[in-house]
Amino acid sequence: MAIKSWQEKYKPFFSAMLIDPLYDGSYKEMYPILNEIECTITDLRYDEYIKACSLIYDPNSPLVREYSNLKDRKEYVNKELFKSKFYSDAKFEVELLKRVYRKTEWTLLCTIDNVFDEFTTRANEPIENEGEGGLDADKMLKAVQLKTKYIDDMAGMIDKREALYKKIFYQDEDLMNIDREIAWTPEMQAKNNRRK
Repeated sequence: MAIKSWQEKYKPFFSAMLIDPLYDGSYKEMYPILNEIECTITDLRYDEYIKACSLIYDPNSPLVREYSNLKDRKEYVNKELFKSKFYSDAKFEVELLKRVYRKTEWTLLCTIDNVFDEFTTRANEPIENEGEGGLDADKMLKAVQLKTKYIDDMAGMIDKREALYKKIFYQDEDLMNIDREIAWTPEMQAKNNRRK
């Protein structure tokens, strides 16, 4: 029995993928969002690199199910499928995950951050006195209960955020560290401040 090529083996699964790893043409023309993400790989290897990224990071890639460990999946793609040195741009890969492959999860994570900030502001607001006698006991109890609920909800958000963050980056510490580095550069902080 003949061994199928990887294209034949996985082809039935490719239609569900966000970026088709079998596309034969310019990925930047076919997928304009790629033009918005800076990449250091700009020569003829770019399209091959996008194919590899698609197989490695797309949640609908058959390789994600077959090789649940990200490092194993990268090794398989590099050695078995492309049989060449895999050129990598980690910052591009982080942005690709956030803007394309895990966009929904990233949006949810940002929303959780925004709600967390709002709850923090509300939980830190002082309980206002009403007139000379202050709040009556019932109003004071309700205000304290509300603050306690905010704090409890915030604790749950921290757990949800951490789980979501790990999911976005396939629990890969290297990718998560790169994302943290990108987020804290002066350029990114200035960009974030302009958005507000």
